[in-house]
Amino acid sequence: MDAASIAIAAVAFLHPYLQEVGKGAAKKVGESVTQKGEHLLSTIRTRFRAKPDGYALQTLERMEADPANEGRQGALTAVLKEEAEKDHAFQTELAQLVLSLAKDESVTRFVTNVSGDARVGKLINIGSAHDVRIE
Repeated sequence: MDAASIAIAAVAFLHPYLQEVGKGAAKKVGESVTQKGEHLLSTIRTRFRAKPDGYALQTLERMEADPANEGRQGALTAVLKEEAEKDHAFQTELAQLVLSLAKDESVTRFVTNVSGDARVGKLINIGSAHDVRIE
């Protein structure tokens, strides 16, 4: 995985995790998701705390304060991408965490974000199938 894909996936996994934790509903998302989400968040926080200028940590904290804010998601994605490009070990660690989350069915069941003026007529989620006919 390239740095951009890793950063996008990391923020995509953090977004719903942070929303549930922020509501005090961590049990609702499940123990496995909570542990993996916390591990991802902790890994990122530890990395950002080591940065002398504080910008990366502030970006993470702003995302934690308002995880649904698309601007904050974009800012965190950009910072993560930059950090992953600078440090291959960090990129590898993030990739492993993201892949671990992606393999967990309790995390990847189905998440759809619709924003702006988008209108959705029909959503179909198919995990695996042989013959499918959609009309």
